Amino acid sequence: MVLHKRLSSSQFVESVLCFGALSFLATGITQAIDLIEEFDAAVIDATVWETEGGKTASLTGGYLAINDDGPGNWDRYSIKSEQRFYVPEVGQTTVIEWELGPGAITSGTEQSIRYQIGVVSNNKTNSNPEHYHTTTGGIWIDIDNIQSSDTATVSGNINYVNDTKILAGDSPTLNAITMLPWNWQTENKILRLELTSVDYKWYDGTTLLGESTLADSGIDNEFGNGFRVIALGMNFNSAHGSTSFERIEVTNGQGPTGLLQSFTSSIPTVFSGQKFDLTWLMDADASATIDQGIGSVDAQTNSGTGSTTLIAPDVTDPTSTTYTITVSKTGEPDNTREVTVNFVPTSELCLVDFSDDFSGGFIDELDWIKRGNDTSSVADDTVTWNNTSIGNWAHGEIDTQKVFPIPPAGSPTTITWNLGPASEQMADGEDSTRALRPVMGVVSAFANNSWSLQHWQNIEGGLWFDINTMSSADTTSVSGGIHYADDTKIVDMNALTVADGVLVSGWNWESEDQEFSLVMTDTSYTWFAGTTELGGGLYADAGIDTGPGGEFSKGFRVMFAAVNYNGGRGSISLNSIDVQNGVAAGPAGPPVISSAIDNNDGTITLTWDSIDGADYAIESSTTLNNDWVQIDDDPIGTGAPISFSVPKSGDKLFYRVVRLP
Repeated sequence: MVLHKRLSSSQFVESVLCFGALSFLATGITQAIDLIEEFDAAVIDATVWETEGGKTASLTGGYLAINDDGPGNWDRYSIKSEQRFYVPEVGQTTVIEWELGPGAITSGTEQSIRYQIGVVSNNKTNSNPEHYHTTTGGIWIDIDNIQSSDTATVSGNINYVNDTKILAGDSPTLNAITMLPWNWQTENKILRLELTSVDYKWYDGTTLLGESTLADSGIDNEFGNGFRVIALGMNFNSAHGSTSFERIEVTNGQGPTGLLQSFTSSIPTVFSGQKFDLTWLMDADASATIDQGIGSVDAQTNSGTGSTTLIAPDVTDPTSTTYTITVSKTGEPDNTREVTVNFVPTSELCLVDFSDDFSGGFIDELDWIKRGNDTSSVADDTVTWNNTSIGNWAHGEIDTQKVFPIPPAGSPTTITWNLGPASEQMADGEDSTRALRPVMGVVSAFANNSWSLQHWQNIEGGLWFDINTMSSADTTSVSGGIHYADDTKIVDMNALTVADGVLVSGWNWESEDQEFSLVMTDTSYTWFAGTTELGGGLYADAGIDTGPGGEFSKGFRVMFAAVNYNGGRGSISLNSIDVQNGVAAGPAGPPVISSAIDNNDGTITLTWDSIDGADYAIESSTTLNNDWVQIDDDPIGTGAPISFSVPKSGDKLFYRVVRLP
């Protein structure tokens, strides 16, 4: 491996090449680095490439050979450059070349193996970089039609995504491609991406395969924090084989210059009350200010890298705010950049109990959001997901449209899932040690992953009980894990575990129902199977904050998922979900009057927070010595602050509001 760098005299130096060894001098910011990887070493250099995937790879004969050892659907091996690159300055071009090596098909005849090459936003945290999973921005060629029946021709698509894409959803296609003749069993193939400040072009040799502008692909701030170069070899569906790469080369146009390299938001679209970060990369000796009342951020900047955490304002309709950072240094002109953050309202809190036994014969979309790739049916007051999909982790999921608050002290919330019988549907000879997987829990109101809100995909916070041993190996008991995540978790990574192997015995899950419940207080949570305590903990120990901007600050949703385990499959049913909302019971003390206004017409208007449907009484006293008298025309709560006018009499009168039983 040879890593070449080109640094202009005006750039800050981060790393130098010392006789083929890479050493790092933490003295500033690299602006433009060329990269040539010829795979002539014995192992992948971890300082140059991040590697990931179910397949394995080996370096031999100058090739990165991605082995035929991943028979599952879409198994892959990928490399992603540790070095980030930037969109070049106006008038300059970055050129990236991938030299693909030969492949071989072991199983399958149509669309059996698959190459993907491209660039992906540096903001991506998901370990899987390919276009189906990316949600932060990228540009790819996906060669997805390599067949044993045609050894001279391959075809595919040019794909792109911006940061509006949802996880595990198809990325937009720029255009389909059929490449020049390539005997993919014996020959190499060179593909090239040319990237300017405004557009990009893909080439097969000198033949243009497709082109577009960054703006037309919706890519603006996605690459503001840089991008990384990727290459991966995949199985197509359940077919499999091997792929290889001989060379990846980056001839880097001039990177961002001046005092300010990047200014980005950690979340492009933010819920009211949700935390988000503004981050920047700048000259280490400069000073910076941000508008919108933030002011100087020098105290939040260390060696040119800075970040500040904000809480999104409460909005009733979608809106946006543009933040501008200004970087100043004596003797140089100021540099500014802007980032626009979109704000959307959160769902209103549900302050009453909620229950659904699916007796209507359907899943009411006013109550539930449906997710996942498996369909469900409702019959005999039970929802059943017929997980006939063979793919790993195929699932169906529902979560409440309603958002519930953390309950007040002394009035816990209890959520109960009543699971119906399940049925394994593995074929003879298949490994059925872990075939089915019910997952239940609560998730932050900020969670918006359209694919799933369960703990693997969740990044905003939640609590789950994951039953991961439901199989014909034992039809009278199951076990699972108690998991949690806060808003530091990244997507497609395991949530943290309170306890694993939690046993639920005495349940014949093929023929019997079983209740599971989660009891939530203002500070803690506990899981139960029937009346048997399974475990739990404190929100604080799970990193879950219920204060302003915290994971549960705007409430939580209730979810349930019926999941295949790995290659397992079958059906999972759910009889009901019930929420005994602690806030509906009300706090121990009386409602608090937030304002009292003298109307100067012989009346006073009192205002207090109310619970929807609750009956209230307003009482008055002249002495506060147990002489309270109830005033007529009792108000009824709406779930929001309510106001009520009462007569004013005498020189001194005290008022209080009480909630009636």
